[in-house]
Amino acid sequence: MNLLYKITFENSLSHFRSVFYYLIAIVVFVLVMAFIFGVSDLRAFIEIGVFFYGVLMVLPTIIIHLNYFFVNKNTEMVIYPEKESIRFFEKEAWNQFGFHEIEKVEVYMSPQLYRKSTGFTPWDSYHYTKLSLKDGKSLFITCLMANEWDILLNDLPRQIFQSQFPIVFMDRSKKN
Repeated sequence: MNLLYKITFENSLSHFRSVFYYLIAIVVFVLVMAFIFGVSDLRAFIEIGVFFYGVLMVLPTIIIHLNYFFVNKNTEMVIYPEKESIRFFEKEAWNQFGFHEIEKVEVYMSPQLYRKSTGFTPWDSYHYTKLSLKDGKSLFITCLMANEWDILLNDLPRQIFQSQFPIVFMDRSKKN
């Protein structure tokens, strides 16, 4: 059975939904504080809530989300488990390679995701995988494109890197 991966609305929404949870938490915070301290202080609590939510939580999440979107925009990956090969569509061309051509697999994720614990920030569920091929090319597969697809590559050497802000830095000077 062939497995097709690409950016989908469902994957995007599943990773962005924690932003909505934080919005609900901030609204509840503002309402509770207004109830406890009175409506006269409502404006101050709204300003605190908007700052905390907007600047400290939403902006970094949007940055990571857009970074992942542009890394895998117009990219498709088809995995052929029985053939142990991957077909990757990027930059208007299909490339195919076998699992044996993968030199290493690097997975970048938050410490909370690594421990499978509940995260504090809305971007804790974001992660990506960098495939380094033996010919020097690198491929990036973000969670907007595929979640937990790399279990098919369990027999390959793998490193896991923990990062509080797992953003993809691609070397654009090389032709990948």
